[in-house]
Amino acid sequence: MKDDVLPRVIVADRVLALMNALEVVFPSATNLLCEFHISKNVRTKCKILMTKAKDWEVVLEAWASLVNSTNEQIYEQRLKIFTHICPRYPTFQKYVYYTWLLHH
Repeated sequence: MKDDVLPRVIVADRVLALMNALEVVFPSATNLLCEFHISKNVRTKCKILMTKAKDWEVVLEAWASLVNSTNEQIYEQRLKIFTHICPRYPTFQKYVYYTWLLHH
């Protein structure tokens, strides 16, 4: 294939086999995670790991605020708030950190 017809950016959900294959088949493409799917997975995991609806509502509000940050400074501020809210749920916090924050 000619380089000018190869994709430059690929958006996918967090299917590891697909992400690994994309790196091999399209090594020069930037692989981005789909915000919709990541947020959907975060909501699901939050509701599974947190028993009280009030708890997960607060966490999901902080998550939405973080995801919708308009610049790096706001992102850093909202990340501090998010991580301050989540310490009672370390499994959830670790899940979010590795799923989204490391790929953002």
